[in-house]
Amino acid sequence: MLEAMPKAGPYHYAIESAEGAKNNDFKKVLQAEYIFAIASHIKMGTQEMLATTEGAWKMIDGKWQAMAEAETKSIQMGLKNPWYVHPENIKDLACLGQQDFEGKSYATYGFESEAFMGARTPQHVLVMKGANNLPAIIRAEKNGNGDKMIARITFDPAIKIEAPKP
Repeated sequence: MLEAMPKAGPYHYAIESAEGAKNNDFKKVLQAEYIFAIASHIKMGTQEMLATTEGAWKMIDGKWQAMAEAETKSIQMGLKNPWYVHPENIKDLACLGQQDFEGKSYATYGFESEAFMGARTPQHVLVMKGANNLPAIIRAEKNGNGDKMIARITFDPAIKIEAPKP
């Protein structure tokens, strides 16, 4: 699945999170568009960032401003793997069969990870495949504190991301 995503084309990505084991009050924390290994456009609260192979920019006072070289290089590395999922970080991968979520049934896979979505804590992750056999929903829960995350993925060939014009 992780190998198929780069070939599937651009996608929208929205993350919601809830803190604490008993909290199911999910809040939208990030909205993004990705063109794998080429560009990303991320909105997180009041922050907005755009990165391409040409550079990286952040929105400051309504204007795009170039980021420092070190920050740009780090962000551009993330274009190649926006989820920070590497095979060495996946343990106990298992097919969990069909599972229902929000009234729909998904083929579901689970794994444990020490480093997923940039977090450096152990997490249990479920990946739910959509009709196109690609990830549609990703659910993660940090082991220990119960923080939860839901990511919704929608592939869309119409997505275009370009560097800001000076």
